[in-house]
Amino acid sequence: MMAGFGNSNPNTKKQKIPKNGPQLLEAAIGAHKTGDITKAEALYLNAINSGFHHEIAFSNLGIIYKNTGRKEKALTIYKRAVAKNPNFADAYTNLGNLYKDLGNLDQALTSTLKSLELNPDNPTALINLGSIYKDLGNLDRALASTLKSLELNPDNPSALMNLGGIYKNLGNLDQALTSTLKSLELNPDNPSAHMNLGGIYKDLGNLDQALASTIKSLELKPDNHNAHMNLGWIYKDLGNLDQALASTLKSLELKPEGSEALCKLGLIKMALGQTKEAKRDLLNSIKCNEQECEAHHALSTLLETTEEAEELIEIMKSVKTSVLTPLKRAFAEFAQSNCFHKIKNHDQASKHLVLANKYKLITSPSNADSLLEKIALSVSQIESTKTTNRNANSGKGRIFIVGMPRSGSTLLETILSMNPENKDLGESRSLEKAIAKAKQQQQSCNSNHQNIDEYYSKLEPINNTQHKYTTDKQLYNFIHINWIANHMPAAKIIHCRRNPMDNILSMHRSNLMAGNNFTANLEDSAKVLVAHEKAMQIQKNRYPKKIFTFDYDQFVNAPEDNLRKLLGWLDLEFDNNYLHPEKSTRIVNTASVMQARKPISNKSVGGWKNYETLLKPAFKIIQESGVKIG
Repeated sequence: MMAGFGNSNPNTKKQKIPKNGPQLLEAAIGAHKTGDITKAEALYLNAINSGFHHEIAFSNLGIIYKNTGRKEKALTIYKRAVAKNPNFADAYTNLGNLYKDLGNLDQALTSTLKSLELNPDNPTALINLGSIYKDLGNLDRALASTLKSLELNPDNPSALMNLGGIYKNLGNLDQALTSTLKSLELNPDNPSAHMNLGGIYKDLGNLDQALASTIKSLELKPDNHNAHMNLGWIYKDLGNLDQALASTLKSLELKPEGSEALCKLGLIKMALGQTKEAKRDLLNSIKCNEQECEAHHALSTLLETTEEAEELIEIMKSVKTSVLTPLKRAFAEFAQSNCFHKIKNHDQASKHLVLANKYKLITSPSNADSLLEKIALSVSQIESTKTTNRNANSGKGRIFIVGMPRSGSTLLETILSMNPENKDLGESRSLEKAIAKAKQQQQSCNSNHQNIDEYYSKLEPINNTQHKYTTDKQLYNFIHINWIANHMPAAKIIHCRRNPMDNILSMHRSNLMAGNNFTANLEDSAKVLVAHEKAMQIQKNRYPKKIFTFDYDQFVNAPEDNLRKLLGWLDLEFDNNYLHPEKSTRIVNTASVMQARKPISNKSVGGWKNYETLLKPAFKIIQESGVKIG
């Protein structure tokens, strides 16, 4: 915050003022306001060097130093400003802002609170205070400070943008979207707000809008390393790993030691199957910033030996958990839990797992209620999915893999992808888009509207010279089984399932994101799993010939026998290559990335018993539901 001459405390101890000191300061402030920074800096220095040690000269010069990257010089000059006038609120505001940039959140908080003690109704200081509290993980205070700032200045686009970020961290994405859009109404060309908007759309699952908003941000500010990094992560979610890699590398070109971008690079390398390079990038991320907890978590999923686990536990002792945001704290706790799981210390693993999911729920509240509602509607609204425009061959060659997360679906998809005639689509959203388009056409009373299969085929075309089949592993397509059965009668549906307690434990340990927030709550996980199982039983009774049950536990205990049954149902010939998914070169872009690259194994079957005490709340719900626990 730049101060104007004459705003200082009149009670400041009198000094001998050089004749030209005030004139130099006035001229410096004038140049500063017009944007002539070089001239302003020279004039501030001339005023100071002439012996005119005015707090405003120090404070405003500090702003120039900070904005031109000379942060240590800015820190020194700000300290001179508050030493000259201990009641100069603006200088404390600037000092707090600088401490925040330097990563010293405790000092940032102290300085900003001092500023507000001197001037309680300073909206800029209140914005800064909200931002500091946000970084400290105190989201309630962050929200209160930012709302107070907006009471004083309702149309401040920066405060509204910050408010959107706080709501996002609180998991209130609708409010986050509203605040950020309001900020952009007031300042349409703010690249940071467009970047934040892209992050909110990404969390809402609207990847097309996320992409558009982030690209807009980069049009306005092409050298924003954070926006390039975010763009890479959106491309990763879209399954475009080449673009994801290019955008992340561009971010690192702009900021070579960007710890977050190095972490994202490691995660992309994991998806590409480049495990050695992924480990290197993740370790480099931690070297740049020992607080980069997502990198710790990613490394914990790559552990091959107990020695590696013990080494990572030692590395993580340097993490200052008290200053972590809830999101970073969740990553840190998941990483610790994975390490202790690897060394078979399940008590310690459980303790960290409880904390991990506690902090995760702060930033990503459970979505169980909305999912349960969708499941209930999916089995009740059969009539609305029927069509008269039906071809018996519609959906031919389409294989839909459905089920709960962590039910063995990625392993199955990898196995089927060993067939060169099969094109794996990953976790495609094309069916959902096709259904939305069909509903829109129905409402328009257009007699020429296409059916789901035609819309889906436009989104996911099959090149018959290369592929005969596609596998779509959007697990929540089980909600759309009525649509598949009625509009794509030749399609095949494979329902993946496993021991429900192993399934719940695996979900709870996996730190699943984007639509899977219920997995952080054991009771909610059990409720969703029960609803899912009951819905699938209804659908199997309705469409007994269209749905095959792939039981993960049975499969890993007798792979060849069970695979032959599935392949026979799919009208595919058995090939021994199917039994070696570890040889697959396919890209795996899910939380199961490492498991999908390992040989078929039954080691995880019954693993829930190591966490029996932790899982008691879920066990009770499953037991009372009648769903069989193997």
